[in-house]
Amino acid sequence: VELDKMWYSGVLATSHRKDFTKFYDLAERVIPAKLREVAHADEAQVDWLCRAALVRLGFGTVGDIQRFWGAMSAVEAKAWVADAGLVPVQVQARDGSWREGFALEDIEARIKAVEAPTSRLRIINPFDPVARDRERLASLFGFDFRIEIFVPAAKRKWGYYVYPLLEGDRFVGRIDMKADRAKGVLVVKQVWWETGIRATAARVNKLEAEVGRMARFVGMDDIQWDCAAFGVAPGAHP
Repeated sequence: VELDKMWYSGVLATSHRKDFTKFYDLAERVIPAKLREVAHADEAQVDWLCRAALVRLGFGTVGDIQRFWGAMSAVEAKAWVADAGLVPVQVQARDGSWREGFALEDIEARIKAVEAPTSRLRIINPFDPVARDRERLASLFGFDFRIEIFVPAAKRKWGYYVYPLLEGDRFVGRIDMKADRAKGVLVVKQVWWETGIRATAARVNKLEAEVGRMARFVGMDDIQWDCAAFGVAPGAHP
C-alpha cells in the first residue's frame, strides 16, 4: 500500500517488470528531468483522462468515464462532462433497453469508420476496454465477467485467468488457458458456453482456429486440450 502511495505521488516509478512483479525505483532515476519538471494543471489532467477514456470506450456515462482510469473523483468527471461540449447519445443494449451516455464530438465519423463485426470467434483480453468494467459489460452485453487473478483459489468461480469469447457482436462463452513455456504448449483447461449458446461443430471449429491463433501469438508450438472443445454447460464450474 505504501509503495502504491509513493508511486501515485510521483516519488517512485516502475523501473521494470518480471512476470507479475513490479520493480520500483526513485522517479528521478527512471523519468528524465525534462519530463518530471513539466507542471500540468489539475484541469488539464482531468481533461486528458476523460477524453482518453472516451476515445477508448466510444461512449460512456459519467461513471464509466470516472472508473476507466480511477484517477479522478466522480465530482471532477461530472463537472468535465457538463463543460466539454460532448454529444449526448443513446446506445441499445443486448436486452433491447437503451443506455444514455456521452461521446466526443467526432462520434458520427468514428461510427462510420467502424468495420462490420467479423464472424470469427475471438478470444478477448480480460483487460480490454470492452471487458474491464464489469458493470458496463453486463449492462451493454448481458455478460457477467470478472477477472479472478486477485480472488483466492478456493473462492474462484471460473479460474485464475479466464478469457471472454466474442462472436460477432455478442459474448458467447469463456475459456481458461495457460501457456506452458517450458514445454512450448498452450494448455486449454476448460471452455464454458453461455446459456442459450450451442456448441455446434461450426462454432467449435471457430474456437479451435482462434486457439490456434492464440498459440502462435504467444509463441507456443503445440496445443493441449485438457477438456472437450464442446465445453460444459453454464453452472458446471470446476
